[in-house]
Amino acid sequence: MNANYNGLQTKLSKKASPTGWLGTTYFTLSYTWSHTIDNSSGFRNRNSSIPFFNRNVFRTSSDFDVRHQVSFSGGWDLPFDRMWSNGPKKLTQGWSVSPIMQWHTGFPLDVSANLSTRRSRPGPSGAGDSGLVFATMQQPLVFTDPHNATPGTAGNQYFNGKGNFVAPSDTVITGSYGSGRNIFRGPGHSNFDMALSKTTKLSRDDGKLALQIRAEFFNVFNSAQFLEPDTNISSDTFGQVTSTYPARVIQFGGKFTF
Repeated sequence: MNANYNGLQTKLSKKASPTGWLGTTYFTLSYTWSHTIDNSSGFRNRNSSIPFFNRNVFRTSSDFDVRHQVSFSGGWDLPFDRMWSNGPKKLTQGWSVSPIMQWHTGFPLDVSANLSTRRSRPGPSGAGDSGLVFATMQQPLVFTDPHNATPGTAGNQYFNGKGNFVAPSDTVITGSYGSGRNIFRGPGHSNFDMALSKTTKLSRDDGKLALQIRAEFFNVFNSAQFLEPDTNISSDTFGQVTSTYPARVIQFGGKFTF
């Protein structure tokens, strides 16, 4: 494998401290720009094989390359005890909200020609590597929003796949490896999780005896976040998004400390 990584990592953080009438807040905001390049991404990745006689012909963005990523996590101790100073402390104190937000760009994708290695398919090198050939793109890709159903299709279209990619002849002897590896990217991904908790102190002396009740929300807004589209040139759903990340999940829990 011939690979390298370049990246820029930045972070802005605020330690837990009072923020006026808002109460105690703390957060960490980070941004990463990176670029991973290789000629093969290896085991359990989409592209793990390379032509023996031209080992850098597939050298481009790695299968797992993420160009931009933004993450935010923090906490807010709700100031109910200040807003209702005469209220019962066991009711007004100990409330916290903890959000986690994340966004990143999509992963690189390509379209294989789905050729097998046979005597009649020596491949571009002539040494039996037809299985490494990619489909040839006929015209520029046109991307559409998968949220909007496209008339005449059975699913959510992401790129113009049907008729645009063509597999080469069964008897590929010499020439190129098609349109190449990782020539476009899949959908980006954003997510918003949040936790709401209430900690109640049960002892007056050291406060070690306490009960925490917690509710956690994953994908709070239940927004559709799409996985990679179908890149199998032989599939009826080629170019369409057929699956999503999990829908909203809510779970509850309790913790007793002493």
